[in-house]
Amino acid sequence: METREIRVILTFSVVLFLLTFPYFHLPPFWDGISFISHAILTPKKHYDLSFAHYGHPPIFFWIFGSILTIFGYSNIVIHILMFLFANLIIIFTYKVSKILFNDVTALSASLLLLFSPLFIATTINPNLDLVMTTFIVLSYYFFLKQKFLAYSIFATFGSMTKETGVLWIITVWISFVISKFPKITYRDGRRNDYLSLFYVSLPLFITALWGLYNKITFGWYIYPRRHPLLDNTPLLHSGVYKALSQFFLINFNWLFSLFILVFIIKSLHKTKLHIFKKILIKSVFSEKSIKLLPLLLLFLLYLLVIVPIDDFKLPRYSIILYPFFFIIVSFSLTKIFRLAQNVFLVIGAFLILLFIQNISVIDPIMLSFYKPNLDTGSELEYNMEFTKYVWLEVQGFKYLKNNINGRTILFDWWNPLHAIESAKNHKGIDFGYGFNSSWKFKWVREFRKNTTYVYFTHKLNNDYEFLKQMCNLSLEFSSKLDDKGIWIYNVEC
Repeated sequence: METREIRVILTFSVVLFLLTFPYFHLPPFWDGISFISHAILTPKKHYDLSFAHYGHPPIFFWIFGSILTIFGYSNIVIHILMFLFANLIIIFTYKVSKILFNDVTALSASLLLLFSPLFIATTINPNLDLVMTTFIVLSYYFFLKQKFLAYSIFATFGSMTKETGVLWIITVWISFVISKFPKITYRDGRRNDYLSLFYVSLPLFITALWGLYNKITFGWYIYPRRHPLLDNTPLLHSGVYKALSQFFLINFNWLFSLFILVFIIKSLHKTKLHIFKKILIKSVFSEKSIKLLPLLLLFLLYLLVIVPIDDFKLPRYSIILYPFFFIIVSFSLTKIFRLAQNVFLVIGAFLILLFIQNISVIDPIMLSFYKPNLDTGSELEYNMEFTKYVWLEVQGFKYLKNNINGRTILFDWWNPLHAIESAKNHKGIDFGYGFNSSWKFKWVREFRKNTTYVYFTHKLNNDYEFLKQMCNLSLEFSSKLDDKGIWIYNVEC
């Protein structure tokens, strides 16, 4: 490894650490609670494959469960693990981009990914998608270096972290077969080509065995999701628009998508149609095209297979595409602006914009898209907004710990309720929220009259109006952070 490359990688690592370290004290949020709760139980179940978390493959739970068993539960340990996975994505995005294109593209792709609000937000909350993406980017690097055994190991880890990783091993297998097909088919095929084909096929075989195990144990190959092709429903629906918007529009991605479009139009405009056809035919099976083919096929399969699924709407689900998206964006920028200096001026401007976005500014396009749902948990994953709620909830739990006085707590949204439910399943672990095992709690609509409650809310919504009509509410505690807040009421019915 060159000295300059080491300096670049160390710089990336330091910047990522500085961006994420201020949040290392925060507990897991939303699905992060579920994943960590399940990971802690996994070693206690002796890594039993039948102990499935919503049908997900086991790698995440094995890794995090083992580490937390060794070091004990700690928010710091979880954040360090997530930081290491995210850091590997940045480093190997740089290395992959350098192999595919050049150093300028590699630097800009890694920097854009590093400052992407969704990437940072995903880094500070434990989830399957970022860990899966780490293994996929690592496997792509080793595929490009033609180290197929290493590819096989990391690609298998990717597909066995989350089902979406299956798309990646399919695209790589197709790309490999296309590139090696003449050699493997005819007599001049070398022994190494057959061995390489075995290694590239191995992740598919292992994932197929996992699917067969699921079929025998649970009755399905991959955890069932509602897909239009299986339900005979239209492929185009509101969920498709939302999924595409979450990838191509939010967090200023609409600007980057525009650069790709400009590059394509500019390239087509400069090339006459008959020349373009010759170039296209000649380049389809070129070495560069074969290297890029897994990347392009992954986008295509994601659009065809994942996007139409009706309940696949969370922003983090698209993180698998982000390293490759920014590689294409950076290449487009280098071609549009030609000179490296101009590219970095443009990149620098966008980095400043994205950094501000991370702290306080919401992309106006995204604001118009998400405005009705900005205060619901699953929609908060697009940037650092969710950290405000986590901090506020911790303050609320501290108050409850000293002042609950035997009353039952009423919640009107999922995160604090799930934090308590998960903590009850793990005696001695409060997941960083300050839980007390003696607390009684209910969903707000489960309350009964002639009882005294505590109402813990993050938004004065319809549930608040409902309780106000039925009972006497008196404010006991409130806390605000910027435009977010929590309120704790005494409820007498």
